[in-house]
This record gives sequence, structure tokens and C-alpha cells, in this order.
Amino acid sequence: MTRQSLLVAAALIVCVTNTVALTLGLVNRRGATTGGITLTERELPVVTSGSESTATILRLAWTSQIGDGFPCDKIRPLGFTCPERPLSGGRRELDQAPRNGYVVLEYDGPAWQRIRERAEADAARQAAENPTFTPNRWWVNQGTRLVAIDVGADADALRRTYTDASRYLITMGRITAHPTSVPGSPELMTLFGVVVGVMPSTINVPLPLSTRLREAAALHSGDPPQSWTPRYTVTLRYGRFLEPWVVEVGRK
Repeated sequence: MTRQSLLVAAALIVCVTNTVALTLGLVNRRGATTGGITLTERELPVVTSGSESTATILRLAWTSQIGDGFPCDKIRPLGFTCPERPLSGGRRELDQAPRNGYVVLEYDGPAWQRIRERAEADAARQAAENPTFTPNRWWVNQGTRLVAIDVGADADALRRTYTDASRYLITMGRITAHPTSVPGSPELMTLFGVVVGVMPSTINVPLPLSTRLREAAALHSGDPPQSWTPRYTVTLRYGRFLEPWVVEVGRK
């Protein structure tokens, strides 16, 4: 092929790739079946980038609920081989590769309240044991309130269970199965599921919303940590392919 032919072929590949990406994006948004969820800077902090970068990217921050993870009946549909009853074997017999599935993240609900109460109780206990102890209360006004509360192999089934799209966010996730001993019987082992990541974990903010977000993020930047409060809100929508996009940015 001549140099000119190679350049034309390269240009066509770029055009086709962009067209496919735009088409998939339109299908994703037109296929959105749920309303938006409004989160704060606690759940969507700005990803730090180089000073020359003009992109505004948010990271979806979440945490795990209190407890031992998800039981076997929750992770079997994801393809994990779970024992019908605890085994008296080693961890090696239960080890399995992580798998993809769907994750339900609950926003500022009972799961977060339990985490907060547990942290407050732990801080009170430590203060009682050591009068000079000063608890780090960053989680009260800075920690994310998105908590992974369920997993499954069928996103539509999860949405039928968790119908309030303003409180429950359903996204792709990466789940692993951890071998663990049975309480009271350390010689017996079983599995529980743990969410180790969500996909996508970052979200691009387009213009002009990115300008509004950057202006809000610059407010109160010199405030001490103990008086920190979220500076902005972001409303997300998730489409047919569970790809999110930003629909609104507000100031707190």
C-alpha cells in the first residue's frame, strides 16, 4: 500500500471507531430506564491530575457493609463453586478466581447508619480506655455514604428489588470469594463474597458542567479538616449498558 492509502485507511479507522462510540453512547442513554441519583463530593471526589490536564474526572467512592460479606446463595449465580456445607479442608480447596457481576450500592441508608454507629461506638470505647485519645472523625463528614449491600448476576432482577433509583445505584462490579472459618468451628471452612471493585470506577465531566464543578471544588479549600463539608453535588444517570453520565452539578 502507498503512504496515501495508509493515511486514508488510518483516518477511516478513526472515523469508524468514533462513530461506533457515539452510537453506543446514544443507545446507552436512550435505553436508560431509571431516574438519576444525586451524590456529593464525599461519593464523587475529583481525581487529582497534572496541572496541565483540562479533563475533570470523578472517582466513584464506596465502602463495604459491616459483616462477613455475601453468603454462598448470593455468589453461586455469579459462577462461584460454593460448598453445600462447610468443609474441613484448607483454603486452597476453596480458592477461586474473581468474577464480574452486578453490585447494588445503597446511598445514605441503613447500611451507612450501621457503619457510622459502629465507628462511633469504637471511638467511645477507645476514649473510655484512654482519656487522652482523640478520635479521628473524618468519616462523619468526609467518608462516602455509598455502601455495597447486594450482588447478583441479573441487573434487571436487582432493579426490580431495589426500585428507588435515587437511593440505590446498580453497576458492574468485580467480586471475589474469600475462604473463611465458621464461627465456633475454626476447623470448618466456607466462602463469602466480597466486592473488590466497581466498573466504571471513574466518570468524566463534560463542559460546561466541569467548569461549574471546578468552581465549586475551589470553595473553602483552606478550611480545616474538622469543619470540612461537601462543596458540590452531582446527579448521575445510568443507561442501558450501566454506563453513567453527569446530568447536573450543584453547589452545596
